[in-house]
Amino acid sequence: MKDFEGRRNTLKWLLSLPLAAIACSSSSSPPRATQSSLGKARLSIIHRQSTAADPELSIIDGSSRIHDTFSTKYPIEDDVTWHPSGAEFLYGYAHGTDVDLRRYSRNTGLDTEFHSAGVTPVRAIEYTHDGLKVLTKINTTTLNPFHRDGAGEANIFDLDPTTVSIGRYSPDDAQLAVIAEGTVYLVDVASFNQGFGRNLRTLSLPGTTQDISWHPDRSELLAAISDGSATNLYRVDPSNGNFQQLTTETTGEFRLGTTGYVHTRDDQIIARRIDGSNPRILVSLDGRVGGTYRELTRPGMDCDQQVLDRKRELLAFRMRDPLHPDTSEVHAGYANGSSIRQVSTGKPIEYSPKWI
Repeated sequence: MKDFEGRRNTLKWLLSLPLAAIACSSSSSPPRATQSSLGKARLSIIHRQSTAADPELSIIDGSSRIHDTFSTKYPIEDDVTWHPSGAEFLYGYAHGTDVDLRRYSRNTGLDTEFHSAGVTPVRAIEYTHDGLKVLTKINTTTLNPFHRDGAGEANIFDLDPTTVSIGRYSPDDAQLAVIAEGTVYLVDVASFNQGFGRNLRTLSLPGTTQDISWHPDRSELLAAISDGSATNLYRVDPSNGNFQQLTTETTGEFRLGTTGYVHTRDDQIIARRIDGSNPRILVSLDGRVGGTYRELTRPGMDCDQQVLDRKRELLAFRMRDPLHPDTSEVHAGYANGSSIRQVSTGKPIEYSPKWI
């Protein structure tokens, strides 16, 4: 009976609190459903034993414990692209002016050629969400999907000599958003797959687009757009090109992640903020027009990569000390900014960490 009365009194006390106080009390801790996520999660990092050594890829957890280390047949000369299953990854291997794609299987240890374009560099951008295809960029102008078995398809985007920056599949893999020389194009992937052409559309946006990311519900794109003085974030409706400016910087920049989503499960936006010569800091924005943001990285440290896991609950990023540019750290924690700590082992880090 006493225990029941105690729980009832606690409930009365909670109900008497202002809603804002309750929200504030829980904002710095992970949601109940993700209490064990950080300890069980796996993160891949590419590091070197020394600056002169070849890169190695290791799988670590949120406690910095190394679970696997893979030495590829050839040096990794480009960032790796993981299959959604985590069973294999593609990496770039450079020889002369050529960059070929190779596939490494975690299950078998086999390291085989995935695609070679002769003297033309080729790199993997991202897998479709169903894992059946991978989007590649050949040379600087062409996007070409490949089946998982390595069979190629026709070019899905090629406006030669227009240089392509990036391509991003929508969450349902039905559309492909492409940045080419600052302009955003949308490709109807379903029409392309059925042999009816690309059905290419151009979005008229107010400046030069630097980065794009799909919202997980595929209703909108988030774009980092420069007007020549500053780079701000815009919400874009892919169906009609309507846009809404979210941030109002007059100098400096907001930039998005290199892979995956930038919206957390709570619909916060994870981005980098760059202000003049100051280091790039990682921030969490509330997503409202003219809304506020919180800094997630230590003062004076330069953040140049960040990535959310597929559930959008966990965050990892690479940081560098501008005074010691040859060193770098990988930090990880919950996407709401809690429990962030260094998880790398002090070796020089290459490229972006990746959740698998």
